[in-house]
Amino acid sequence: MTAIPNTKRRGAIYWYRRSRRLPCGSHNRPIVSLRTACPRAARRRAAMLTAKFEDLCMHLFGKPGRRFTLDREAATRIFQAEFNKALDAMDAESLQAGAWDPAGTSIMTACHTLESQTAGRYSKASRLNVLLDAVNKIPVVTGSLRATKICLVAN
Repeated sequence: MTAIPNTKRRGAIYWYRRSRRLPCGSHNRPIVSLRTACPRAARRRAAMLTAKFEDLCMHLFGKPGRRFTLDREAATRIFQAEFNKALDAMDAESLQAGAWDPAGTSIMTACHTLESQTAGRYSKASRLNVLLDAVNKIPVVTGSLRATKICLVAN
């Protein structure tokens, strides 16, 4: 997959970073976590934050009367607060739609690949069905086992 514009990966999480020279001469570099480890979600969120960044730049610095009123720290705080509001709104929409999974994986996708109707379409699906059958047999095998008391120190 190609690089995602304006993002940096720290550990497993993607971070959004954009730089712009302010009218006063200093640089504005807001950095915000995209709250995801998924590259697809990071690409969508970064595109949304880029649009938000440009919109905020036009509102804050586009008019001649406002150009020199904000210093670098104030501008960075405004950008980070607006970015976090936008990310919160995206998370709320995903949660309402039922597509949000806190672990970053989709259980629905995993279940779909294990269904028998996909076994002929994907090369690994038949192996996954065998694995699913083995996982389903675990309670049968372990149901007859009993817990025994283990004493590690002799009395």
